[in-house]
Amino acid sequence: MQKKIRHVLLHIGGNEHGGLRSFTEELYNQLVEENIKVTFLADRNEGYAKYVLSQGRKIENRNTKRVNVFWFFPKINALVHLIFVFIQGKLHAKKIAEILKRFNPDLIIGCGLYSAGAIGPAVAISNHSLVVGQHTVPNENDIFNLRRTITCYFFNKYCNKIVGVSKQAIEVYVPSLTIDYDVVYNCVEKIKESNVKRDQFRRTYNVKGDSLVIGTACRITQARGIDIFVSAAIQFLKKNKSKKIVFVIAGDAPYKKDKIFLDRILKEIESSGYGCFVKYIGFVDMSHFINGIDIYCHTLSKGVESFGLSIFQSAFLNKPLILCKQGGYNELLPLIIGLRYNKESASELSLCLEKVSDVKWISEQRENLKNIDLSIVSDKKKWINKWIGV
Repeated sequence: MQKKIRHVLLHIGGNEHGGLRSFTEELYNQLVEENIKVTFLADRNEGYAKYVLSQGRKIENRNTKRVNVFWFFPKINALVHLIFVFIQGKLHAKKIAEILKRFNPDLIIGCGLYSAGAIGPAVAISNHSLVVGQHTVPNENDIFNLRRTITCYFFNKYCNKIVGVSKQAIEVYVPSLTIDYDVVYNCVEKIKESNVKRDQFRRTYNVKGDSLVIGTACRITQARGIDIFVSAAIQFLKKNKSKKIVFVIAGDAPYKKDKIFLDRILKEIESSGYGCFVKYIGFVDMSHFINGIDIYCHTLSKGVESFGLSIFQSAFLNKPLILCKQGGYNELLPLIIGLRYNKESASELSLCLEKVSDVKWISEQRENLKNIDLSIVSDKKKWINKWIGV
């Protein structure tokens, strides 16, 4: 008989990408909804942990405790960060094991692959069960195999199970795994349809009349392919000067190299002469953004999107989609939904833009989206039961 889960310890490891933040927040909220006690084991300078540690009594009043562990070495690149995380996990193993024994949770969930090395050695001492969520698909480059080898070593040595947010997120590790693995698709918070938010969005960003709005949203990095989106938009506008279409980019650029990249993109937009039709609007509330756009375009230039939260948020509001051919979302979205293009091809994306500007296609897509069953990513009860049952 399976042991009833009454107390879960969440380890916050990994960087501060949006998918990890939303996963951790949703997991935490649903555990509390199920009246399960939660303890956060937070590495003080790590992404989402900053948010957790800033909540103070708000969190402690929700049957939750916060525990600081240690500082990680600053992130230089993924591989170096990974190695330092694992080294410090080994060095601090006894200290963390004492914390684990003191709180004695029924289950430890590592929110990100770094958890395997960061608290894995401590879990081996305290003899608890560790399940790690795998969210990202690493870029295939010169250090890819080394990074995968190191990660799988810690997965196999310290974890009871690895859970991917999609098959795509975990399949690169599967050949080297000697432990159980599973797929539990992310849970997506549905955004409510609001004509008020739609109108506010269009007024705020000066979208005139019945113009069609095609939007993309992400953290601005070179890997996200915003440059491809802008190039495709400009190509399209040059060939279709009479069509009323506005392209909108939402997202922040938190790091210096990202700001430099964004500045280059903004200069390209300005020099093209299409600044009135290709707009960067910065970080915005997603409910306003998705209500405000007519079509959502997913962009990527490196790696693979493991899930795609904003894609599903758009789908729930019946917003037609333009998607990369590569991505975990394709496991749930059949080919009749949206258009697909190769992620590095601005010319292919531009051809997609030609098709989506057709009113008939938009209407057909909205009907297709109404008929697709996405309960697998919207049923919070089933989702949390899968997680505490892994």
